[in-house]
Amino acid sequence: MLKSLSPDRWAYYLNNALPGDSRILQKLLDDKPRINWINISREYGLGKIQIPNNIVKLLIKASLEKNDQKVLTLANKLLRKYYG
Repeated sequence: MLKSLSPDRWAYYLNNALPGDSRILQKLLDDKPRINWINISREYGLGKIQIPNNIVKLLIKASLEKNDQKVLTLANKLLRKYYG
């Protein structure tokens, strides 16, 4: 299914859905899903997408750099921002 997503769809998800997608953000707090996310970020070239949300932009950057701890920190930050 992920292979069928166009860059426009990825951009929509990263810019509009991910910042409030508590289900995915919660999964990024666990090791295995976080490693999968890091691999997906690289495999699907998410670094090429324009992302205005600074936290999401940093999350993608950390994912591409395979910085597991930074991905965890930024996922937590997005969750805190979402829940207030």
